[in-house]
Amino acid sequence: MSGLLDDIQAINTDARPNGCVVARVMESLSEKDKADLVIALADPSVMHVAIARALINRGHDVGAHGKSIASHRKGQCGCARG
Repeated sequence: MSGLLDDIQAINTDARPNGCVVARVMESLSEKDKADLVIALADPSVMHVAIARALINRGHDVGAHGKSIASHRKGQCGCARG
């Protein structure tokens, strides 16, 4: 029999999978584009809005203002929660 925490974690995983836009976009990118995105995300001189606009121009829905990109960079997205 599993413990209460095991049950909570299973329900949490089912109810709230990683909702990070960046993680979803990464899955759909080529290896080169993925590497480029990783570099851009790590470079503080690249504004999150520029990253968002480039991804939008390539057909990815990341939100017009890049807030999801900023959250990912700050570690405040679904990736941080595991």
